Amino acid sequence: MSTTDSRDAVTSFLRAEFRRERESGCALLRLIPSTSVRKFLDYFSALDEAGRDALSEALAQVALYAFFPSSPHPSKSGNVAYERYTDAMPLMWNWKYWDMSG
Repeated sequence: MSTTDSRDAVTSFLRAEFRRERESGCALLRLIPSTSVRKFLDYFSALDEAGRDALSEALAQVALYAFFPSSPHPSKSGNVAYERYTDAMPLMWNWKYWDMSG
């Protein structure tokens, strides 16, 4: 299998997994006790459908980068959806994100 074929197969898998998770209402992600995950879910759910599609694609590209580091990473390619997401994360504050474990 060529590198291009491998990239295409991994990309298809990642897109399918993101789609499945979205269709389930992020059921698996909601089980993770993480402030970062809660912030992501709140951010993602506030987007319109086009925004969720764009961010899902950007996150698939981020995940693809873990397998193929030569791929363009969304943070380096000017991906607007990804830039908005990464810019928003440190600005999100709410008591529900506060760590109460000590």
